[in-house]
Amino acid sequence: MTSNVPNFGFSQVKLNSAFAVPHDLGDPEDEPFTRVNSYRIHDVSEWKDLSLKFVISTWRDVAACSSNDDADVARTAKFLAATALPVCRQVMEKVIKVRAQQ
Repeated sequence: MTSNVPNFGFSQVKLNSAFAVPHDLGDPEDEPFTRVNSYRIHDVSEWKDLSLKFVISTWRDVAACSSNDDADVARTAKFLAATALPVCRQVMEKVIKVRAQQ
């Protein structure tokens, strides 16, 4: 879901761009469970650190879970590797694209 909201009267900020990691889960005065990313001061899809922190955290979780002897934890690692790592690749590609445009 992409929507534009006022940026404290200064400009419009695009929220929820594809493959951009949200800054937060949402504004409690709005719909925090359906409208994530209520951070309206800057366009967080252009931030260099949020998306890459997500990628590093995901990789860390896959690596930590993969070396665990518990079957449930190992299954979680396989699930993360199959579902989250492809998304991480797309997140990294978006960061590269945004940086090339700056």
